[in-house]
Amino acid sequence: MTRVKEYLKYIWRKGVFGALRDLWKDHVALERSQYRSKLKIERYLQELQEAHGKRTIAIHFLDKKIKEAEALVRKKAAQAQQKETEKLMIGAMKMYADYTDEMEKVLAEHVKQGPAAQRTRTEDSQEMSDNKVDTKMKDSPGIRISQLDEESLSESGSSSAASPHKQKQKLHSGE
Repeated sequence: MTRVKEYLKYIWRKGVFGALRDLWKDHVALERSQYRSKLKIERYLQELQEAHGKRTIAIHFLDKKIKEAEALVRKKAAQAQQKETEKLMIGAMKMYADYTDEMEKVLAEHVKQGPAAQRTRTEDSQEMSDNKVDTKMKDSPGIRISQLDEESLSESGSSSAASPHKQKQKLHSGE
């Protein structure tokens, strides 16, 4: 109630038109204030949207950079693995080359020794096989080496000039 009395006193002093004019000014000032507040809020929202857009762009940019970095890391790892594989292959090839060089040296040494060395080796291998035949014949119950003589060999059709190795083989085979 006191407010109503204050308004009536105000109107009495200013007059009806003066009070309406003041009321209108207050209304316009209030609208301007609200409009300014609305503009401030809109600017603030726009800045937030721009910041969000920039943040979104920044996030997309960072995601892109992260993916590029991951691809680069994968590429570097693949290159490192390929280099390691190449090193292993080169090492294996060197080992193989060393092995073949060593084998060539051994073959060259063997060739230098000539056919005489080869003959002695074949004679050694024949002697070893002769020893095997002798043991087999000694172990067999039907034939004893001590019982054999040159006459029985000549009767079986082998010549006395034939090598003893061939004679023993023929005897072992039962001819």
